Amino acid sequence: MFAWLELRTYCHATEDQEKVVKALGFICPQARLTVARTEGYNRNPILVMSARTDSSRAIKDFWRLLHRESLVDTILQSGGKMVDDNGILHLRLGKQEAYMGKAVLTDREDVVSVRIKIARHSPQKQGPFEIARETIEELTKFDVSHT
Repeated sequence: MFAWLELRTYCHATEDQEKVVKALGFICPQARLTVARTEGYNRNPILVMSARTDSSRAIKDFWRLLHRESLVDTILQSGGKMVDDNGILHLRLGKQEAYMGKAVLTDREDVVSVRIKIARHSPQKQGPFEIARETIEELTKFDVSHT
């Protein structure tokens, strides 16, 4: 199972804050948004926007979104490359695409960073990625509403 899900992105002075909030809301509407103000190298204002939830329902809805967008297989085929030593799964979703109502994995810089804590410990000595795989498959196997 997953303990929490966290989104993080930057809203630069040239971006519309409402559009960035909309992008975060598309990815996980139930997450609680926080905003911190900072400034860039040239003293330009930057908002650091984070949203976090520990709601199992919200996390399930997130995985179902990724399933509908045909991203789950790509994530599962990564072989654990997206999971760090602390059992956190890292994804990068396109911010512009999220604003447009589409979830897209990307390696570009203009992203919403997603971190998901893998919480369940396995009595079979499975690693965090294998636990995540089982959980993701369980959460998405009954999502027939969009298949």
